[in-house]
Amino acid sequence: MINFVVNKKAKLACRPSWLKLIARNFSRVAKIKGNAEVSLAIVGDAEMRRLNRVYRNKDKTTDVLSFAESGEKFVSGDRQKSLGEIVISASQLKRQAKEFAVSEDGELARLLVHGLAHLIGLDHERVSEKEAKKMESFEAKVLAGIFPQK
Repeated sequence: MINFVVNKKAKLACRPSWLKLIARNFSRVAKIKGNAEVSLAIVGDAEMRRLNRVYRNKDKTTDVLSFAESGEKFVSGDRQKSLGEIVISASQLKRQAKEFAVSEDGELARLLVHGLAHLIGLDHERVSEKEAKKMESFEAKVLAGIFPQK
């Protein structure tokens, strides 16, 4: 199961029960065995723009960035494997929730699932269309477990 360590530098509701639901469904679909830790940073637009400029050479804000852990590093004590860090712009999340007519919880789930998919090696930018569709399908399967159809 994935455990999130949350670092909030901007205001956004991140209920532990909601994060656990996302983590449980992602872990099930991705077949993650044992415990893994993900650092989740919630930042504002200025910080996200800076990170996007430094790490992706794009001088604009974005909704989510993922930084995968390289190697087999472990957190001391409980021996959880660190998958890496996900950074989410609270401001961009809120704008997209309005634009897509979804709740902030719904947009948080979508962004977290997307960021987690990157942390386990899936990609949609530097790969074939077939691989990009594989990531899209994987994300849809995870989200279907979070938002079951009635």
